[in-house]
Amino acid sequence: MALIECPECKKKVSDTAEACPNCGYPINPQPKNNNFTELGKVHQSKVFGAVVLILGIAFIILSIIKLGLPKAFLTICIAAFFIAVGLLNLIGYYVITCPYCNSKTSLLRIQKTHKCNTCKKISVVDGDHLRTTN
Repeated sequence: MALIECPECKKKVSDTAEACPNCGYPINPQPKNNNFTELGKVHQSKVFGAVVLILGIAFIILSIIKLGLPKAFLTICIAAFFIAVGLLNLIGYYVITCPYCNSKTSLLRIQKTHKCNTCKKISVVDGDHLRTTN
């Protein structure tokens, strides 16, 4: 344990202090103990997912048969959205909170890692928790 100079007020402070007792400048801020978040419950609807998936595939097949491949592009894009929603509900997903920045997003049940869209940091699934990687 040594005395160092506070960068803010220039007074002597212990190098183990969390903050300067004179001005409050952070010297050794303690890391937060929140290095994980709960995954919560799985959002899954197998019946809805299967129905929407089948409708999307049928929509693609019928639009190609009726319109031909070049003209069916827009309907195929719409059907792809239906297929994605169907697969999402079949697989299941979590609504999660990023353990770094606390932003809300979703995580597929089969994913083992997650890259946050907000802070761009990676966290890993560990049992029922989403943990930081550092």
